[in-house]
Amino acid sequence: MLDELRAFLGRLRGAGEPDRAGEDIAIPARLASEPQPEGDEPQTQRVEQPQDFDLRLAQLSSAARAAGAAVVAGAVEMLGLDDIRAALGDRWPVLADAIMASADHELSQALRPADFYRRNGDVGFIVCFADLGVTEARAAGEDISQRIRAAILRDFPELATALKVEPFIAEVSPERLARGSATSLIEALHGSLGDMRHEAQQVAKRYRASLVTNFNLIFVPAIHARSRVTIYNRAVLETTAGCATLEQFQALADAKQVTQTLAELDYIVFTKALTALHKALKSRRGVIVLIPVNYSTLAVRATQDEYVRLLDMLPPAYQRLVGLEISGVPATATKAHLTTIVERLRPHVKWLAVDVQSLEARGALLGIDGIWALSCNLAGANSADPRLLPRLREFVSTANASRLSTLAHGANSIGAALAACDAGFTCVDGPAVHAGSDVPRVAAVSPPQLRAAAGTTRAARRW
Repeated sequence: MLDELRAFLGRLRGAGEPDRAGEDIAIPARLASEPQPEGDEPQTQRVEQPQDFDLRLAQLSSAARAAGAAVVAGAVEMLGLDDIRAALGDRWPVLADAIMASADHELSQALRPADFYRRNGDVGFIVCFADLGVTEARAAGEDISQRIRAAILRDFPELATALKVEPFIAEVSPERLARGSATSLIEALHGSLGDMRHEAQQVAKRYRASLVTNFNLIFVPAIHARSRVTIYNRAVLETTAGCATLEQFQALADAKQVTQTLAELDYIVFTKALTALHKALKSRRGVIVLIPVNYSTLAVRATQDEYVRLLDMLPPAYQRLVGLEISGVPATATKAHLTTIVERLRPHVKWLAVDVQSLEARGALLGIDGIWALSCNLAGANSADPRLLPRLREFVSTANASRLSTLAHGANSIGAALAACDAGFTCVDGPAVHAGSDVPRVAAVSPPQLRAAAGTTRAARRW
């Protein structure tokens, strides 16, 4: 039966309109009648009967109250299946049971002996963590969600584009469980988690609104390390006022919200940078702008598509004046995925740089056609540290071996800027080199210390 269900899901995925697919695709009749094969007996803590779960929860709540602590609990939900549910109609429970069987097995394997859980709806669980703090429980919740999604997709790879598994973990006070009109502790816990999730989402929305609307974009001139001539202006999101807001938002929001918000910021930064470039070109020539974009925006197909749509609107005459810099590349990024991203961006801009902070990410980038430069951030670098110059030289050597230019950002001391120049970086920027401004600048005067150390006056070589 499950083989027929998988075949149906494959046809449903290819139908183009999932909400109408049931009208056109014959659903195997046996899906509605054939019983679901029983799996192995759960190995750990699921409590099937509500009264049993209530008893365990009452014991945990009583112990927490005595210790002056809170109950750490959460929900794990399988999302994104509404179209599949609608298409299957009364056959949906067969798929839901198969999904829950896979999820149940992973959950029972992942939880500690003292933890317990039970189903919540047709595709969700409520979990109580008996001996974990909320920080540890949230980490465990993320791990459990990833394991559950991987297990479900092993059985039903057709759900890959739709299925999302999301956890919500919180501290629930015993007093909160005790008040209200709920007839059982399960209902009280479910209601409290729902209320707290809504409250967290509302606070996160407020921080997000502040983050998206209240920021400044400044342009930092970058000099060629040998000639000390201004080469380009790097667009920088000014975070003096917004850094705390970003940290608070990231603490409250789930990973999906953070990714979506960072993508929206990338859209706004790109648009504002182009607006500033357009204004600058009205009165002067030769302004090149390097615009940052988060790796997370490009790693998700939906937000990548939206960003590429913005690039499609870039006038051809501007392509030679616009560079993109991919930031936040994780150590887990693969060369194949990065190559796909680069190939998608490269037709739209002349200059493509990647900001890397780890040796693993740097190694994945080597040998990818279309990348112009690797960059690193010098913010906080101590020029008195004897390890700084060797590290910078090693960075340059690795990039040079692949014929890549190198960019050093955020030099906040003359010593750090000079170290980058001595190490052989192609371009350097930061407060010690040039202050940022609200418009791109064609030429800016370098600090006397850098001009004196230039050692050459020849024009900057072509990138």
